[in-house]
Amino acid sequence: MSVTVAAKEKPSDIQTLMLTKASADFSQKDFDVGGAIDGKPETGWAIDDGNNKNATKDHAATFVFDKPVTLPQGGAFTVKLEQNFGTQHVIGRLRLSIGSDVNAATPLVERRNAAIEARFADWQKTESEKAAAWQILKPSAIKTNSPFIAQQEDGALLVSGDITKSDTYDLSFDAKIPAVTAIRLEVLPHESLPDGGPGMCYYEGPKGDFFLSEFHIKLGGQRLKVSRASQSFAEGKNDANATQDANMSSGWAIKGAQGKPNAAVFVLEKPVDLNGTFALQMQFERYFASALGHFRISATSSAAAEARGQTADIEKFLVKPAVERSPAEKEILFQRFLETAPELTAARDEIKKLRASVPPLQSTLVLRERPVKTPRPTVMYHRGEYLQPKDAVSAAIPAFLPPFPAGAPNNRLSFARWLVSPVNPLTARVVVNRHWQAFFGRGIVRTLDDFGYQGEMPSHPALLDWLALDFMQQGWSVKKLHKRIVSSATYRQSSSLPPDLAPRDPVNILLARGPRFRLEAEIIRDSALKAAGLLSAKMGGPGVYPPQPASVTSEGTFGSLTWSTSQGEDRYRRSLYTYIKRTAPFAMYNTFDGPTGESCIARREVSNSVLQALTLLNDAMFNEAAQALGREMAKKQSPDADRITELFRRCLVRPPESGEVQMLDSFMEKQRLQFKARPEDAAKLAGKVEGDPIENAAWTALARVVMNLDESVTKR
Repeated sequence: MSVTVAAKEKPSDIQTLMLTKASADFSQKDFDVGGAIDGKPETGWAIDDGNNKNATKDHAATFVFDKPVTLPQGGAFTVKLEQNFGTQHVIGRLRLSIGSDVNAATPLVERRNAAIEARFADWQKTESEKAAAWQILKPSAIKTNSPFIAQQEDGALLVSGDITKSDTYDLSFDAKIPAVTAIRLEVLPHESLPDGGPGMCYYEGPKGDFFLSEFHIKLGGQRLKVSRASQSFAEGKNDANATQDANMSSGWAIKGAQGKPNAAVFVLEKPVDLNGTFALQMQFERYFASALGHFRISATSSAAAEARGQTADIEKFLVKPAVERSPAEKEILFQRFLETAPELTAARDEIKKLRASVPPLQSTLVLRERPVKTPRPTVMYHRGEYLQPKDAVSAAIPAFLPPFPAGAPNNRLSFARWLVSPVNPLTARVVVNRHWQAFFGRGIVRTLDDFGYQGEMPSHPALLDWLALDFMQQGWSVKKLHKRIVSSATYRQSSSLPPDLAPRDPVNILLARGPRFRLEAEIIRDSALKAAGLLSAKMGGPGVYPPQPASVTSEGTFGSLTWSTSQGEDRYRRSLYTYIKRTAPFAMYNTFDGPTGESCIARREVSNSVLQALTLLNDAMFNEAAQALGREMAKKQSPDADRITELFRRCLVRPPESGEVQMLDSFMEKQRLQFKARPEDAAKLAGKVEGDPIENAAWTALARVVMNLDESVTKR
């Protein structure tokens, strides 16, 4: 690289400048930027970092002359770049600039601060010239089809209550402002709204968004014409102008800017004097509920009204003369300057990336009592026809039950206290009945979900009353209730059914024997995994995907779901963590009468089918449990009888009788002989194992037999 210069007054007097120092933001190894000014053609500056990524970035190099160049009347610099390494090593795009040393005596921080102050002063002057003086309008009357709108101290309006797919806000104002040129609608975030608002979209639409279909400005009952509308942000073509086209399918939305303040300004066709009743009508219509949740209305007489992205406070401070601004106001304006200055875009982007990298806080839904002023209207429908509402009804306790205490408010908190009140005879009875059913397979009242006229009478009413009263007196302690039940003589009876009792009480209504019933699906699965030593004790986390046929959730279901079977520990998590698809329940649970999730049930029916036996014998998860248990038994060096006893106890809890041991031992010998004759079957059944596949297969077969016994899935 070489540089020459010629003064304007002597263009023929060309002087070569000496380059004495070079620096760059990056240099390739062995090709430092200093090689560009050393006069050697075989050296030079390059930027290859070995993976070609660095070549796609901007780079800069600085070359210093041996002495300053002064051109009082101007002149011409000529820069010559020599590139002798072929077409693959040339500079494709460049920019040249010249500069001079700054005052080195002034610290860099001071120079930067001075530059920022100068730029900030220019920004204030420019923005102040554009700012308009706005006056906040507070409505004197509010009417809506359903939502409740509350006035806030700062003039904003906060919406709560029910919203629909077609909502209308009618706001009336008593204001006296001459020559009004524009109306401003600020949409403001609020912590009570989905994703911070400003909209109330939650279920179907974008959370925190809104869709303002129409915005009508009326004076004296007549709609005023809007010449143009502007907004600080809009989702694509859904801008403020779309609120003036009398088309309910178009409107203003701010998807992508939820949680931030924005505004729309509606400029009137001609100025009007507000000297009486002034009204606004806002309509929100979409295929999902899309009302606005937090907003503020303002008016101005300025001819420069436009939505420029400044908040109401910022614009209020900009309208003030600079000498009248307080230090606090100046600091707020300075922060806004830093947020918008183009020179700081890169720095702000880095800050945004850092903030985005912070994981969001976990949240949960919390029930909130509706305001007393906005009770949800509840009506009786004529013959159940939802289009024929009739008499309005209010919340109350059924007349046949004890009423609320005197003076208690008629709300959910009072209802919750009433539910567990000693004077309420129902709650404790229902709770203890359900726990009794869990231990005995049948409740004292068989219809767990119905204690009314269509439910069955209790088999032991005095026992139910005593348990309910004791449950309340023990502080509603479920642990003490369980201890009371399992330590009773009734529960500790033998579950064997004597021949003389079978015809009189086949389902044990009279409690003449201990409980005996088939376990629920989840308990059967967890018991098998526990016996095999596979059950994971891991707590919490998202749902998991145990083995099952993939077609269960992908064929003939509403919304196909690819069932990607979990690996590792998640494969054997407790059944509590199995992912639930409402329209395609987990196949094994469904086989053993697990609910589908399409309705809430208090009691599961119990069936006995061939498919259940086939599931225990052939399901992938039960096969894996049998293989794991078989491998563990095959590794042991103890006699077969001892290993059979251990396997039996792990599956059935009780020790086997001598005849059972002999029967299982005989089965083992037959299996060994069969697998020796067909070793390919042994390898298939045992899976991938270390050691003798025949021995592993034999023990796996034994585990399958024991796990398939009726006693393995029956509480007795």
